[in-house]
Amino acid sequence: MVALILQALSYGLFLAILVGPLFITLVNAGMQKGIKAALFIAFGIWVSDVIMIGVLIKLSQTFSIRLSEEITKGLGILSGLVFTIIGIGIWLKRNQLIDEKLTTNRKHLSLFTYGFIINTINPFAIIFWIGLVTNYMLIRKISLIEALVFFGIILLCIIISDAAKVVLSKTIKKYLSNQNIVLFKSICGFLMLISGLSIVIRVLTQ
Repeated sequence: MVALILQALSYGLFLAILVGPLFITLVNAGMQKGIKAALFIAFGIWVSDVIMIGVLIKLSQTFSIRLSEEITKGLGILSGLVFTIIGIGIWLKRNQLIDEKLTTNRKHLSLFTYGFIINTINPFAIIFWIGLVTNYMLIRKISLIEALVFFGIILLCIIISDAAKVVLSKTIKKYLSNQNIVLFKSICGFLMLISGLSIVIRVLTQ
């Protein structure tokens, strides 16, 4: 369980420092709309993550009963390749800077819906959670309790880091130079690439 917790913390840290559309959205929201409005956007993002993880865990429990060892192994390799491709994609696009525009509607429900939608339709979020659930639920076959601990820690890291981004948005904005964004994206891409390759190697050596 200790190893699982450390792995969850590493994924949570990765998502915390990842500089992407959601990161820019929250920082800009904190700057332009204020902390309260930005937190409603963040809340929408968190709820979206919880729903996606819950649905994927439920599906994995259903499919794991029917999948042969060969198919399960294939899914493990596929999930590792997904993370590898994501890492390569982040690294290749490290020089593409993001200018995320915000809506002007200040109603709390609209802000929550905005956060929920931009995360739900975010290909990275969908692919990331599918890969992670596949690897841990179908390949490593962790129990439901372990899954709740593992994904709970990752979500807690996301919530804490997102809230910090909003509260510290004015300070963060000062350090979001083009050079720093490129550096962060390079590091994130490399870490994701290593994670994906390690999953593939682990599955092939089982």
